[in-house]
Amino acid sequence: MSALWLCFGRATGFLVLEMPYRTLLAWYLNLIEFVSYSYVLFNEKTLMKLNKVALLSVVCAVLTSGCASYRTSSNIATEASAVQSTNSTVLISEGSLSDRKYKEIAAIEVSVKKLTVFHKDPTKEQANEALTEKARVIGADAVINTTYKSGVGLTTWGYIDAKGTGVKLAD
Repeated sequence: MSALWLCFGRATGFLVLEMPYRTLLAWYLNLIEFVSYSYVLFNEKTLMKLNKVALLSVVCAVLTSGCASYRTSSNIATEASAVQSTNSTVLISEGSLSDRKYKEIAAIEVSVKKLTVFHKDPTKEQANEALTEKARVIGADAVINTTYKSGVGLTTWGYIDAKGTGVKLAD
């Protein structure tokens, strides 16, 4: 169906967004533009039905936007069996642990992205939760030299990236 819209848009000059999973809002705007240019093709009753369908689609998109609000990705696969229990505490530090001995295990990178414009921006706490989860997977007691970067991307309404080094603390 998107290929049909793409061809239709290129042929007529309508607004067409070439990205997977176009939002229903963009679909609604295309429909309004199509209806405004094609008033002579349809009678008023048909146009009213098209407007109702488009409006209902937008309402459904807004109502279901809370179903999936954030997506988390990482360089650490979650399929690996967790070495530590989920109750163990993982220390997150923006600096190094100069007063403790440790052994570096692996670099950990996580990204938390919001999927809709209606949700709050991802927080540092959410990034720390993702770092903690990945640290447990690789058997780390702490994540050191953690850095954060946030913004808006091409495929997301907002994100926060966190990077650090997973370490095993010496007893």
